Amino acid sequence: VLLFSSVQADSKGFSAELQRHLDTVRNTYNIPGMSVAVYYQNKLQHTAVSGVRNIETGEPVKVDSAFQIGSVSKPVTASLAYVLSEKGILPIDTKVLDVFPEMKEQSRPEYAHVDIRMLLTHTSGMQYKPLTEPADAYKSLYPNDMRKRRIEYTKAAFRDKPIAPPGTKFEYGGGTIILAAMMERKTGKLWEELVDEYVFKELGLKTALPANAWNGAKDRAWGHVVSNGKTIPWLFNG
Repeated sequence: VLLFSSVQADSKGFSAELQRHLDTVRNTYNIPGMSVAVYYQNKLQHTAVSGVRNIETGEPVKVDSAFQIGSVSKPVTASLAYVLSEKGILPIDTKVLDVFPEMKEQSRPEYAHVDIRMLLTHTSGMQYKPLTEPADAYKSLYPNDMRKRRIEYTKAAFRDKPIAPPGTKFEYGGGTIILAAMMERKTGKLWEELVDEYVFKELGLKTALPANAWNGAKDRAWGHVVSNGKTIPWLFNG
């Protein structure tokens, strides 16, 4: 979170203050690269960038560099869930197995009543990474088909023994992946298309790139991890 003085977002002095704050935050927390945009009165007023896209190559961050949002997609999916529920397309109390009846025979009985609320509040009892797929087969089977990958993830998650009885305990997980698969089954559209139509367009934002498109995006910003005290570039391909 960037904090500012009384300088108005539409004033001439705001850009310099924005850049100063961004540089300070990045240097304070040793972040390789950052980008920020300020919308004020429904208009893009200012942008600022700081640092590099890849700490090893030193490629600078650009205004149009693509950052992968990772788990920020969870609140985006929650917003989409609210819209689809309000429209009567996918009510918030819908059970997963009512959308995927073909999975009932192979899923564990504990998950019979898992619904959208449990997926969004991380109380489904499911593991974040399905243990029944140690090689991440749900990724390797369909590397370029996000719809099928989400279905395979859902199948794997429902075969796992729950960490806790569903509805009883918070356990951070991949419930929004399952919810995205439910949305796709009910609407016939990709999650990315639904986000564009019902969330991003309403906010005046650009399109949501699927993971495989982001991996090939020009000027993408790499993620970074700290290993043995050293910061190294890392690409999440989840």
